[in-house]
Amino acid sequence: MNLSKFIHAYQRDGAIGFLNVFLSKLGLKYRFKTLIQKRIEYLEKNLKNYSNNIVLSGPYKNLKLPNEKNWSDYDFCSKILGIYELEVQSKLFSWSSKNFVNLGGAEGFHGLGQLISKTKSNLIVFEQDETSKKILIENAKLNNLSNKITVLGKAENDFLDKLNKLNIDLKETCFLVDIEGDEYKIFNLENIKKLNKSKLIIELHFDGNYQSILLDNLKKYFNLEILTTSSRDFSKFDFLNNLNDVDRWILASENRPNLMKWVVCVPK
Repeated sequence: MNLSKFIHAYQRDGAIGFLNVFLSKLGLKYRFKTLIQKRIEYLEKNLKNYSNNIVLSGPYKNLKLPNEKNWSDYDFCSKILGIYELEVQSKLFSWSSKNFVNLGGAEGFHGLGQLISKTKSNLIVFEQDETSKKILIENAKLNNLSNKITVLGKAENDFLDKLNKLNIDLKETCFLVDIEGDEYKIFNLENIKKLNKSKLIIELHFDGNYQSILLDNLKKYFNLEILTTSSRDFSKFDFLNNLNDVDRWILASENRPNLMKWVVCVPK
C-alpha cells in the first residue's frame, strides 16, 4: 500500500482526505467533500442565481449553460464568468472559419461558444461519452443552435474520413482537441499532413517522449505557439467586489490537477 498518498491527502485535506484515499483503495466511488469543495458549491449556487446560467463576459458572452454537467463538478463558476480556458477562447475567437471541429467536446462549452461568438458557422463535435453528448444536444437546443451542430462518437484514427463524408473542407476548418492523451494516437504524421491547411489547438497531456514526437511532427507543417493559463482580471465583475480574495480565486479555478498546456498550430 502506498502510504505517501495517505500522508499527502491528510496534509492537504485532513481526515477527509485520508478517508477518501481509503475509500478509493477499497474500490468505492463515494467521496466525502472537502471544505474547499463545499465552498465552491456555495459560490456556484450564488453565481447561478446572479447570472441565470448565462456566460457573463469574454468571447462566449450570452452563451446559456445547463445545470447538468458531466465532466467536472468544480469548473462551472469560471465558465459562467467567461474566464475558463480564456487563452484558448481568445485564440479561437481570432480565427474566423466556416467550420469548427471539437475533438472531445464534452458538454459543448467551446463548441457552442464558438457559434455564439459568430466566428464559426458550423460545429462538428467528436465525443465518446453518451451523457456528455445528451447534455450537448440539450444545450444546443437551449441556445437555438441545433441546426448548426453535428455530434459524432469517439475520435479515432479515421476521424478525417468521417469529416470528408460530411463534405468538410479542411481549408475552411479549425480544430480544438482535448482527448486526454489520445492526441498522441490519432495525430500521426499522415493525419497531420492532411491537416496542413487547417488551424489547430491541441491540449497536451502527459509530458514525455510522446509529446516530443508529436511536437516534432507538427513542426513540419505548422508554426507552433504554446499557451498556458495566465492571469485573470476580476475588475470587470463589480458584483464580486464584496467577496474576499480567496473566494474570488476559487471562482476562477478550473479544477486542474496541474498547469495545462496547449499547442497552437498555424499552417506555414
